[in-house]
Amino acid sequence: MVKEIDITVEQDHQNGDDTRSEESSAPCESDQYLDQLQRLQAEFENYRKRNQRREEQLTDQIRSQVCKQLLPVIDDMERALAHAGGEEETIRSGLEMVHGNLMSILTGMGLEAIEAAGQLFDPRIHEAVMVDIDPRGRDEIVTEELQRGYLFKDRLLRPAKVKVTKGN
Repeated sequence: MVKEIDITVEQDHQNGDDTRSEESSAPCESDQYLDQLQRLQAEFENYRKRNQRREEQLTDQIRSQVCKQLLPVIDDMERALAHAGGEEETIRSGLEMVHGNLMSILTGMGLEAIEAAGQLFDPRIHEAVMVDIDPRGRDEIVTEELQRGYLFKDRLLRPAKVKVTKGN
């Protein structure tokens, strides 16, 4: 009878070891699953952010092209405003209102006019098309803006065409 007890105890002991090894491996598997889940969540978040950046870049490109295509319209309106006389005050005020609304919309999209007159010539944003001789010797000062230049979100859309001074 003593032998039977020993065998039973050994079998229970072996079964207990098996249970312990299953218990110790179970947390490892759950840790692995948790790790995989966290990695997938991080990958998905990165994917979402990448797509959002791509959408923003595409939107900016489209807006930039729309602004660029509308620049001749703005130029024509500005010329019409410059030549509108006192008689056509109603037409002038209407043109000013349309011009203001159009510029407001485009500015909201990211368009920014380059202020050139009186500034130091900058070949990155100005295109010199005429030169004035300055008797005082000042060099490379923009004296007149012949066509306004524009930036779109700090990127050059069109350089300003300007007249610059040249010293003696």
